[in-house]
Amino acid sequence: MATLGENRSDMVYLSLINGKFAQRVNADIVGAKQRELKSGRIVYEKSYAHAAGIVTNLELRSNEYEGKVFKSMCITLDDEIQIQLSGSMDNHQNKDIVNTLLSPDCDITSKLVFIPTKAEKGYSQVLILQNNKGIRRFSNKANPNDVPQPEEVDKMGARVWDWTKQDEWYYAKFQILAQEVQKNEPNRELTNSIPMQQEVAPQQEVKPDSDGMEEFPDRIQEEEPTKEDLKNGGEKDVNPSDIPF
Repeated sequence: MATLGENRSDMVYLSLINGKFAQRVNADIVGAKQRELKSGRIVYEKSYAHAAGIVTNLELRSNEYEGKVFKSMCITLDDEIQIQLSGSMDNHQNKDIVNTLLSPDCDITSKLVFIPTKAEKGYSQVLILQNNKGIRRFSNKANPNDVPQPEEVDKMGARVWDWTKQDEWYYAKFQILAQEVQKNEPNRELTNSIPMQQEVAPQQEVKPDSDGMEEFPDRIQEEEPTKEDLKNGGEKDVNPSDIPF
């Protein structure tokens, strides 16, 4: 079974910061950049354009730190890299990833490339490529398939969008994907073909920051994806009327 590697010194952790994957490192690591958290604490990170490998574990976590509960969606690649994204299935960014992994065009048993990017409206999202091509999503605005759509309801005298049914649908589908990944483990051949940077930064113990973000690196793909590849990956808007799922 694929391990999450919290206690492995060779596990590489990534978080999504300002449209890029970031690895928390020591200040003396080449390429490390300083960032101040909302709490005022200074951290050092290395940024990466993308991470690639075979998905070897999927998990939704809920961790408590300093009296607060932090949820995250974890994607482990080749049992070596773990992408940790804030939130559960109530996060549009995470639902968008699951929407792509559910596509009939996506082979979750083969190498995938995860590309963090920043959309026009400033929020971060992750595109997924397979064989250097974007993947058609399972659900989109024109063809939602069986994905429940948000409902406009009355709440404390105001009309608001209720995403509960959709969140629960994606939560159930995520659990199915996680089981499929585990079933594939006996037949899996890890890629080990996408080189890490020559210098691997030592890992630090990572705890959620007070701003609700968990900061964590990546393996670099041989070829940069083209603009056409990114375009094929699709776009989405966080407004209920525009969200393609």
